[in-house]
Amino acid sequence: MSTNVAPDTAKLQLVNSSQVNISDITAVVNQILKGSNSSAILSKTHQTFATSEVNINNCFQTFHKLSALVTHLNYQQEAITKSIKQTDEVIGQIAGIKVLCSKLTPN
Repeated sequence: MSTNVAPDTAKLQLVNSSQVNISDITAVVNQILKGSNSSAILSKTHQTFATSEVNINNCFQTFHKLSALVTHLNYQQEAITKSIKQTDEVIGQIAGIKVLCSKLTPN
């Protein structure tokens, strides 16, 4: 009977050893999957960062274009204001000429 006990003990040890090995393999696979997932997350973060950098650069360029437009519009506003003042002066001069012409022409 002692011969039957030894093979049973060996079988139990083999089963226990196999369970430990399966558990270890599962832990390794889980760790690999976590590492793989971390790599994917880092890759996605890198892509998002690169996209954000491009967007920031585009915003910066747009800001400079808008700043140039504001400057140009200010020049146009100054030119329009100057033209309006000159128009008022010309209207005044025309009114003066009309008055002189009315005095010179007999009615």
